[in-house]
Amino acid sequence: MTFFLPLQLRGARDNTAKQDKSSCKDPIDHSFRDGVMTSEDRFIYCPYPHDQLQEMEAKLAALEKKLKASEEKIEELKMKCKMKLNALNVLFYIGKSRVAFTVAADQGGNYGPFDADTTLRYSKKITNNGDAFNMSTGVFTAPVDGVYYFIFFFRSEGKHASGLILCKNDTPIIKSDDTQASYDPADTGGNAVVLKLEKGDEVHMRLPKGNHVWAAERHTTFSDEGLQFQVL
Repeated sequence: MTFFLPLQLRGARDNTAKQDKSSCKDPIDHSFRDGVMTSEDRFIYCPYPHDQLQEMEAKLAALEKKLKASEEKIEELKMKCKMKLNALNVLFYIGKSRVAFTVAADQGGNYGPFDADTTLRYSKKITNNGDAFNMSTGVFTAPVDGVYYFIFFFRSEGKHASGLILCKNDTPIIKSDDTQASYDPADTGGNAVVLKLEKGDEVHMRLPKGNHVWAAERHTTFSDEGLQFQVL
């Protein structure tokens, strides 16, 4: 549909368009063209001024920085809560049962020699506070981070080589041994060590290949006592 406007109205419309051009970046000329209103007259694109956009971008960057700082603070609080929970678990464990054990090898006589290294299993339980020593496997597993004191003794007959090695996570730490001697009817040996262990570390006694111990009458023993536990 076509509309015809008076000359005065058209002039006013042209003046308005000139004002819009001065305030908008690359405005679309929305004056009436030959008295006809087109689609361009109804949809006009006028972006924000450049300085206003910069201000909005700066505010957005500041908000993103605050958000990142808040997320880091939340992670820090989560870590502190986890550490405090671990500390409470350690205190509960210590209060419930002091970590300590003494066990003896009681297989009824000579144990070994064998053709390969063997973990010595102690079949007689004397003390096992905290149940950290596994009687079935002969392995002690540290229930918490801390400092532990280990000591072992053995007795053997002199006609075979004898000795034991204390291992932490399969790594030899200390040992005691004696060579074969036909003139020596019996041998004894032992050693002790203080170890700093992390939760889950394992300690066991290894009977080396070709060695034996006397596993009877509670002569061959293995003991531990937790000295100090780390509270985070």
